[in-house]
Amino acid sequence: MTQTTNEQLVFVYGWQLDAALLAQYCPGARVVTTARLADYDLGFYGHTPKWEGAEEALVAKSGSEVWGLVLALSAAGAERMDGMLNVHGDGSGSYFHYPADVEGSDGQRYETLTYMKTALREPRTPSDEYKQRLIAGALAHGLPLAYIARLRAVAAHPAAYPVPRGLRTIQVVAASGDDCHCSF
Repeated sequence: MTQTTNEQLVFVYGWQLDAALLAQYCPGARVVTTARLADYDLGFYGHTPKWEGAEEALVAKSGSEVWGLVLALSAAGAERMDGMLNVHGDGSGSYFHYPADVEGSDGQRYETLTYMKTALREPRTPSDEYKQRLIAGALAHGLPLAYIARLRAVAAHPAAYPVPRGLRTIQVVAASGDDCHCSF
């Protein structure tokens, strides 16, 4: 697939693979291909009350790989994705942009941006419910079965209360269907 000049290619992984959320918060996002990021793994850090457990983050690990999607976003869509992930230009947000060369399942290399956590905090386990969200996204996009098996092997714990907590209905505001707007 070709990229138009006004699109940004991003590599997303983890909870961003949830097909329903992706369709809601960014209906204009175009899936280019599934892809792998070499020499990285998923780690789980910190605690979010929304999911009553840790959230995933990319961590450098030689010989490992993280699978996800290459998305093509309009400029407005990329800006909205940044807002949803709390990316700030000065680095003070929850995530920052990180250049990532990924290999698509189509055999092509893609120069993308991905989202790296600003601070990892301490390693912890995710909730079972959060882990199941990650697995469902990976299955929905046909990621490799070996990778899905690795996700299934992640230690997790049952949430102590119904999750996701505080996740409001996502409002999509897009006159042309080309932009995404999220409010959590």
